[in-house]
Amino acid sequence: MCGICFHVNTCASSIPASFKFEDHSASAKLPDVEELLRCRGPDHFGTRRVQHDDLTLDFQSAVLHMRGSQGAVQQPCCFANDYILLWNGELFNDEFAGSGRGDTLEVFDRLRRADDVVAVLDGLKGPFAFVFYDRRKGEIWFGRDRFGRRSLLLSDDADGGLTVASVGGISSESRVAEVPAEGSVYCLELGSREIREVRYPSGVCYRKEAFWHAGTADTGTPEEFLAILRRAVARRVQMLDHPGPIGVLFSGGVDSTALAALALEESDRQVDLLTASVDGKDSPDLRTALVSYKRLSEVYGPDRVRLILCPIDAADKGMYDRVMGLSSPEVTHMDINISTALWTAARGEGIVVAPEECGTAEFRQSVLAEESEASAECRGMKVRGESGHGREKCSHDGCTRVAKDTCVRHMCKFCCRRVAAEDDLPYCRTHKAGVKDRTPTDHTAGAPLPRVLAGMCDGATRVRSEARVILVGHGADEVLGGYARYRTSELRDGLEGRRREMLKDLDRLWRRNLGRDDRVMSDHGREPRHPYLDEELIEWVGRHKLCDSEVETKPLLRGAVRLLACGALVDMAGFRKRAIQFGTRLAKVNNVAHFGKGLTKRGRQQTNNVHDDLALVIGMLHLPPWSRMPLVLNVLEPGIASAVETKVAEFRTARGEAAWGSCFRIEHLPIEVLHRTHVAGSAQALVDEADSRNHACCICMQAFTPGITKRAVCLSCRNSSHITCIASVGCCDSTGSPPLDAEDRLIPDFIKCPVCDDVSKWGDLLRTVGVYQKQPEMLGSSDEDENELDENEIEDSPVDVS
Repeated sequence: MCGICFHVNTCASSIPASFKFEDHSASAKLPDVEELLRCRGPDHFGTRRVQHDDLTLDFQSAVLHMRGSQGAVQQPCCFANDYILLWNGELFNDEFAGSGRGDTLEVFDRLRRADDVVAVLDGLKGPFAFVFYDRRKGEIWFGRDRFGRRSLLLSDDADGGLTVASVGGISSESRVAEVPAEGSVYCLELGSREIREVRYPSGVCYRKEAFWHAGTADTGTPEEFLAILRRAVARRVQMLDHPGPIGVLFSGGVDSTALAALALEESDRQVDLLTASVDGKDSPDLRTALVSYKRLSEVYGPDRVRLILCPIDAADKGMYDRVMGLSSPEVTHMDINISTALWTAARGEGIVVAPEECGTAEFRQSVLAEESEASAECRGMKVRGESGHGREKCSHDGCTRVAKDTCVRHMCKFCCRRVAAEDDLPYCRTHKAGVKDRTPTDHTAGAPLPRVLAGMCDGATRVRSEARVILVGHGADEVLGGYARYRTSELRDGLEGRRREMLKDLDRLWRRNLGRDDRVMSDHGREPRHPYLDEELIEWVGRHKLCDSEVETKPLLRGAVRLLACGALVDMAGFRKRAIQFGTRLAKVNNVAHFGKGLTKRGRQQTNNVHDDLALVIGMLHLPPWSRMPLVLNVLEPGIASAVETKVAEFRTARGEAAWGSCFRIEHLPIEVLHRTHVAGSAQALVDEADSRNHACCICMQAFTPGITKRAVCLSCRNSSHITCIASVGCCDSTGSPPLDAEDRLIPDFIKCPVCDDVSKWGDLLRTVGVYQKQPEMLGSSDEDENELDENEIEDSPVDVS
């Protein structure tokens, strides 16, 4: 693995539309590019500067030696300054196995002798990113492998230059875009300064019509899948000439346990299991890691595998600054939580947990029972019929939505949470609503906790793993169907809906995860390798039929784990999926520490008071990582902006300018820009009736523009009005009287109709125009997946107070 950087002192005259440039200010506190590159490749650092007509071309590369008996390859690779290659990749083609020569030199020889650069790249298997200079043709080629497993950023620099690099510490004033990994590479013509896109001749397997074709009947067997996965892991643990152990990013779940077991079987190296947890204390991932590690040590021997607990210091401001810079341009709250957990685990620093410290047999059985119960509940979410037909309706009076199969009240999500908030009802695990009674279901309550979970290992000796390769489970859920939202898509549109949703996730994996995570994990001089994104494995999965929701999630992988070690790991095959930010408890700790507890599920404050809202968000502006995030206050009515600005001025005076983040602004968000979306059941009928009766606002008497104007409909008299009109004249309390704190409210709690004097909740009124409904582009996601959005997780967007 390497870190590469290319710079030319000119801007591109034309850049393909697939490049999405974003703000890069989060990298302001990163060190310079050379230091970042050296962190990725500590074995060798080289530079080369050449002149091409009036242009100056600079090449930099840092090398982490992984393969080849001759030691680290000296990069940049040059041939009389006519050809220069920067290469960051590992190839797993069969012809490279056992050659004793680094793949960098082999690729360089092929490229400089070929007339068609893309044809050479098309036959390569494995992760890579590269820059190749051809003086004769005046071309600079750059790009990534088909899946985008290696980071590569294009920077449109503020000084008029263009940079292509593995890292993003070029300039915080630059605009940065991930180089797209959509089955293309790119060529910068040094004469015309134009960047053109060139497709791989063989394309991308999952973009072909035959991938998961509906006409395929064969779903494949766990035995066949295990053989494919075994070969994928073997290539990644055997094609390695540097001594040292193999690292596995380990949560104890089914994905990482399968990788750890196969790494032990396909290599004679020691395997380091790297588990992260906030402050090294109790967390769901640590519990499952202890159970799985204990079983692995029993099967393969304690001398071959060790568990390293890597504590996450949630109060380390310097760590957050570095992680934010490495993650940029992906710097949402969720990105930072995920990146921080990955960065800490990949560092590999922590305490070694011995097998005898994994708790008593009673504790391990209790964890197995808890995880199996959760997985059984997950498997109970089955599809009945197609597109939702035949499913039970919500049991709440008047609701027309579909009930969730596993809800204890047989209700939809909205009704279950509403009634649970009104009464002390039993806890619903599916919708996370109600009063928790842990006594009957918490199997770990009576079991003595291991010393690790009890926080009694603070004085233990810290170690640092010497692994240069880390096996990671990226792609397992996207390729094998691990997300709950895939079931939701199948409920709506059958197997074709599931296929469409899974393909969408595969298509954007390079943008949402792979580039960001490569920058974060490689910062410690370790190379992440992705067995679940092996070319052979993905092509094999794509030739078979998708499993429907009557089957457990990721059935092929779970079946394969049941076969490993003659069935010794069968208990681990039932473990549930849990995202890393939740399994480590980092999301919960961060959100509570910096935002407080008075939040809704998507991170918004529950009160409507202007003063409290501003105090909450402004109080966090000096804290990492939000000190680098923009704060935007959106208001529906321009007149409210003056009241907000007054409050902001008061806070500025009291706290001083130093307490403010990098960006703060107030924006008027006209209600006309909100998307009107489908509103189910009686609300839609109400809107249709009002549309046929009312053609003008009952307050200002201005005519509505059909299909454009968003209007509110009185639930009693069916008269329509502009939302801003009814909000300005109808604000009241539950009795219909004007509220005492009306001036301090951004939005009202109750609305009084000026025509019939009927009092309605503001939220009920807004549902008639679909303001609270998801926008069309968001309908693919689902709040049902507790592993993707937790109660304490902030949504994937800049901080927003509406």
